[in-house]
Amino acid sequence: KVNGSVKLKLYKGNITIVSRQTKSNAYSMKKVSFEENKTFNKSNVERFINLHKKKLH
Repeated sequence: KVNGSVKLKLYKGNITIVSRQTKSNAYSMKKVSFEENKTFNKSNVERFINLHKKKLH
């Protein structure tokens, strides 16, 4: 179950998340942060970016 509030900024067809709050742990900053995730393999990101940038050209 996820509950909480999200503050949005709406401007000319764009939506920006300004803030979010929840009493339950919807996500863990340790799992999503590149700085805190010690098991994150940066070479995987480089391969992912190189693969997908070819699709954009």
